[in-house]
Amino acid sequence: MSHDPQQPQSGNPYSGPPGGGQPYGQGQQPPAQPYGQNQPYGQAPYGTSGYPAQSYQPPSAPKKPRPSAWWWLGPALLLVGALVSVIVAVSLIADTVNLPRTEVPVDGSEYEVTTTDGVSYLVWSDAAVSFLQCTVTDADGSAITLRSPSGEFTVNEWDAVGQFTARGEKALVTCQDDAAVTASAVRVSESPEASGVVASVLLLIVVPLVLGGIAFVWGIVLLILTVSRPSRRASQQA
Repeated sequence: MSHDPQQPQSGNPYSGPPGGGQPYGQGQQPPAQPYGQNQPYGQAPYGTSGYPAQSYQPPSAPKKPRPSAWWWLGPALLLVGALVSVIVAVSLIADTVNLPRTEVPVDGSEYEVTTTDGVSYLVWSDAAVSFLQCTVTDADGSAITLRSPSGEFTVNEWDAVGQFTARGEKALVTCQDDAAVTASAVRVSESPEASGVVASVLLLIVVPLVLGGIAFVWGIVLLILTVSRPSRRASQQA
């Protein structure tokens, strides 16, 4: 009995499936994704799970540095301005106090006072002497109205008791003594200008308060920013 030996198959027994395809795992490419279809975010291709997606955290902005020392120059200048305002006000008040005064004895006699035409003058007394006890005339002998002062003026215990407007370069003042109150003399001087009085009050009280208040608020804000913010060197290193 004859045996027909099996003919060995040609080729590599591990060459892959019939039909002449490429061996499994050798040069085989995965199927391409359909056009316009993206891979899900955070998932590896072909169904293999990848690492979880990390959320993006933008870097935090560096903190603003504290104000430089130059910023403190502002409150300092405001305080200097307030001090200058007080000095100017005191100077104006001193000029008012030091106005030239002519002393007129209270004896019923007529005394000449040098005046400037159209300028207002005050009659001062250191006692409760009514201005009605004094009369004023011009160089021609015509009476000049002596009226109540336009405001209350007191300088070194001398009170303004009368006011008149000069006519010409001189005025003749006569003052009578009162039986109830004895005054040795009265004084006559120019009236302080209303603008000068107002300016003195503003410069002495209002301006320093405003400048000082602004300087105080400015300083408080700078102090808070200096305490709450890092130095410039620390801010640059951050």
